[in-house]
Amino acid sequence: MEPYSDRVYKDMSKKPEPVSFFFFFLATLWLVCAEPAFASQETLSIVFFSSENCKNCDYVKDHVLPKAKDAFGNKITFRLLCVEETDNYLYFMQLEEQYGEAGNDFPIIFLQGKFLNGRSEIEKNLFSEIEKSLRQKAVLTEQKQKRKDISKKLGFLAIAAGGLLDGINPCVFTVIIFFISYLTYLKKGRKNIFLSGLLFILGCFFSYYLLGLGLFGFLEKLFFMKIVSLLIKMVVAVMVLLLALLNMKDSYLIARGKKMELHLETKSILKIHETIKKLTSFRLATPFSFLIGAIVSLIEFPCTGQIYIPIILLIKEHALKGYLYLFLYNIFFILPLIGLFIIIFLGMDIKAFRQFYSRHLLEVKIFFSVFFLFLFFLYIFSL
Repeated sequence: MEPYSDRVYKDMSKKPEPVSFFFFFLATLWLVCAEPAFASQETLSIVFFSSENCKNCDYVKDHVLPKAKDAFGNKITFRLLCVEETDNYLYFMQLEEQYGEAGNDFPIIFLQGKFLNGRSEIEKNLFSEIEKSLRQKAVLTEQKQKRKDISKKLGFLAIAAGGLLDGINPCVFTVIIFFISYLTYLKKGRKNIFLSGLLFILGCFFSYYLLGLGLFGFLEKLFFMKIVSLLIKMVVAVMVLLLALLNMKDSYLIARGKKMELHLETKSILKIHETIKKLTSFRLATPFSFLIGAIVSLIEFPCTGQIYIPIILLIKEHALKGYLYLFLYNIFFILPLIGLFIIIFLGMDIKAFRQFYSRHLLEVKIFFSVFFLFLFFLYIFSL
C-alpha cells in the first residue's frame, strides 16, 4: 500500500530529446507564462518530507500541521512525501541542488524556496514563514493584476490600431478597388456605384462581425480550463511573433523590388473576381452588392484573419464588453474602406491610387511588423 498522500514525481535528470525551434520556443514561453499564472493562485503549497520510523515526523504531522491548517485554512495545502520512496527522494535531491542543502534532520518542510529542518525549527518558524510567503504571494497577485489592468488599457489601443491596419490590408484594398473598377467598366451610373459600394462595405462589416462572434463564442467554450486558456494564448503569441517576422521579410523583399510572400493565393483572387463578375451581371445587381461583400470577406479571411484572431483573443479577456469591442474593431476595419470608396467616388483616378498604394506598400508592411510585435509583447505582458 502506498504511503499516505504520497505524490509521485518523475525523474527530471534525464536529458531532453531534440525538438524543433518552434516547440522549444513554445516550451520556453510556457515556463515564462506559467510561473506567474500559478503564483497567482490563492493556495500556498507546502512540501513535508518525512522518514519511516521517525517519531518527530509523526509528531509534526499529527500536531503541528493540523494547527497550521486550522490557522490558515484553504490558503495552504500540505504534500506529504516519504523520502524512502525513490521518486520522492529524487525530488528532494533536486530541490537541494536548486535551493541548497536541507540537512538530514527529518522532518523537513519546503516552502517558497526555503527549507525548515527538524521538529524544533518547524515548531518555531513554520507559522511566521507561512505568513511571510502568503504576503509575498499577495504582492505577486497585485502586481499581476496591475499588469492585466495596463494590458486592458493597451488592449483598446490594439483593437483600434488592429482594425485600421486590417482595413488597409492589401488583401482588402485590392478587392474593393477591383469591385469599383468593374462597376465603372459596366458603365453603372454614379448613384448605382455609390449604393453598391456602401452595400458592399456593409456586407463586409456584417459578415466579418458575425464571423468574429462565432470565433468569440468558440473560444469561450475552450477557455473553461485555465490550462487550455494558457496553451491557446501561447500558441497565438508564437503565431503573432512569426507574423511579425514574416512581415519584416515582406518589407525587405519590397525594398529590394521583389514580390511579397504574405498575400492572397491566386486561386482565392480568381474566386473573388468570379464572384464579383457573376453577381454584378444581374439587372438588379445593386442589392447583390451586400452579398458580394459578405462572400468576399469570407474568401479573404485567411489573409485578414492574421490580425483578427489575435485581437479576438485579447477581446475575450473583457467578458461582456468583448462584444462591444468586437463591434468597434469592425467599425475601425471598415473606416479605411469607406475613406477609399469616397476618395475614388469623388473622382480620384483608380490607376493613380493603385500606383500611390504600391509606392507606400513598404510603409504598410512596416506598420504591420511593428503592430504584430506590439501585440506579441502585449500577450506576454497580459499572461
